[in-house]
Amino acid sequence: PQDVLQPYALDPHVRLLVCGGDGTMGWIQSSIDIVWQRMKRRQQQQQRGKQISLAVDLDQLERDHFPMAMIPLGTGNDLSRTFGWGKAYTPKLLNQVERYDAVRELGHEHDRRQNQVLVRSLETARDDTRLDRWRCVVIPHQAVTEQDRDWIPDMLGTTHGDRARDSIYQSPAAAAPKSGGGSHEAKKFENGTTLDEAEHEDDVLDGIFCNYFSIGFDAQVAFEFHKDRQAHPENYSSVTGNKAKYATMGITHGTKAPKLSDKITLLVSATPKNQKAEWKPVPIPSNCRAIVLCNIPSYAGGTKLSNQGIDCQDELMDVVFLTSVWHVALLSGVSPLLPCIRTKVAAQANRICLETHEALHCQVDGEPWYQGPATIHIRHFGQRVVLTKPPSSGGCGCGGPSASTSAVVETAKTNNKGGEDK
Repeated sequence: PQDVLQPYALDPHVRLLVCGGDGTMGWIQSSIDIVWQRMKRRQQQQQRGKQISLAVDLDQLERDHFPMAMIPLGTGNDLSRTFGWGKAYTPKLLNQVERYDAVRELGHEHDRRQNQVLVRSLETARDDTRLDRWRCVVIPHQAVTEQDRDWIPDMLGTTHGDRARDSIYQSPAAAAPKSGGGSHEAKKFENGTTLDEAEHEDDVLDGIFCNYFSIGFDAQVAFEFHKDRQAHPENYSSVTGNKAKYATMGITHGTKAPKLSDKITLLVSATPKNQKAEWKPVPIPSNCRAIVLCNIPSYAGGTKLSNQGIDCQDELMDVVFLTSVWHVALLSGVSPLLPCIRTKVAAQANRICLETHEALHCQVDGEPWYQGPATIHIRHFGQRVVLTKPPSSGGCGCGGPSASTSAVVETAKTNNKGGEDK
């Protein structure tokens, strides 16, 4: 898609409608990253060659251009829920369009102007909301020496250029030598890519995510689900059936997950990102079986974990501890009626470092893998504009017709009453 998007990079009026789930949104955002990398590279080449180049601030354009809306076609659709585009797509939109076509054939100009429901929602959506994006670098302990392991958090938290080793944040693999010497290339992970190797992951991983990162029982359930779906794709053709299988695996695998208090060391920093990080340890409760780093308020298909406002554009990650799969089930089913049972945010930070002391399951935005002992560093990467659907805009078939959509249909019925004999 980057080749399609490239010609429109400088057009401030272009809006994108992404049809898919959270993974598709991540894929499109990665494609937009490639577009701007190309633009900046071209501008730098023109400046070095003393050629005439565009006198524009590409960094500012990158923050403001290509705002995205979405039609939720995934399973959880947490981003779509967060920005008001609905929890799931329904066929009602097709029925509405068919009825609008019938009205158009009868020549009712007023109704004909309103038949493009999705387009109207896209045009009227708010473009003043940004979505924080986070970079995750996973450095396995076997990839670095024991001496180097101690200064990884400090190294990742400083601005590059002070010392040669600081450049690991720009290129993690370059500063992650194997014990036998040499280096190995960082393995990229993006939304929509599952790193579910039979053995635990021992490569340096480097990627971007938007929704959440978690480690523990929820990632283990996601891992088993993805592994079984890849082995038997014919059994996963129904969204309802998929959710039922996910719930079953949650009981069989999620209840066996270990406690994490003695298996992970958690450090956070909230110092400005242009300054050296001041790391503070966060104690992990003894009954904790999952650590979730939330960027948006919707988790695992619409579950709200905390009453504290989780803001998707405050450049802070919220740390939440979960005790069991039953805890999540309770939050998902009962918390809308009993908000008091929701968890508290344990910490907020723009840089987070987790050191795992044994192999554990991890996931980013629902894409899981099995990770060996490693240092996991997460820090704020940037922001991107995401369109917010206003409550008064036309329905998009993602949760039933809106009031304005119903009014259009009723108007068509009234105008055509008595005209069926013609």
